[in-house]
Amino acid sequence: MTGAGSSEGRLSHAAGRPRDPAVDRAILSATLELLGEHGYERMTIEAVARRAGVGKPTVYRRWSSKRDLVIDVLNHISDLPEMPAEGTARERLTDFMEEWWRLIVKAGHPSYRLQSLIGEMGRNPELGKSFRKALVDNRRKKIMTVLREGMESGELRPDLDIILATDMIFGTVIAQRLVSEARAGTDGWRRIVEYLFDGWT
Repeated sequence: MTGAGSSEGRLSHAAGRPRDPAVDRAILSATLELLGEHGYERMTIEAVARRAGVGKPTVYRRWSSKRDLVIDVLNHISDLPEMPAEGTARERLTDFMEEWWRLIVKAGHPSYRLQSLIGEMGRNPELGKSFRKALVDNRRKKIMTVLREGMESGELRPDLDIILATDMIFGTVIAQRLVSEARAGTDGWRRIVEYLFDGWT
């Protein structure tokens, strides 16, 4: 997570009073930590201020609500694993998924701490939109791209439904992590990749 930037939901700070980037970073980091510890619903601005070592007015001068603060945290997340440039489509997808799984089961990592927001996506559309942009959309694009390349190279059937295949891989990861609380060593997503490349036998 990098330093704070502008956000539509923020309140303007007092004219002539410079913002301290270190305070912004402390508040954003405290928010991320508390989301991982308590989840969105139980996290409070008071707790964020206390963790960051500032007063509540300092937080509210920068963000008008808890939702806007969390959205800004999402806007500064950059934990995406990179899709390997070398290897077959299968090898690249497998390496990418291994790295992604390692991140989401690593306590303290942004991907791990922000999982509690999934339950808020339906209740808070704007928050859900920012969550998808930060932690879903780019991953889906990377998977779809390598699957398409696998079709072009002949590794995958030419009529593969890329969207469905991506949802199968993505959905398996989410289900195993959140529903069954699977941790390191779980390889359900790997089975899906094997099925896609080897066929359903």
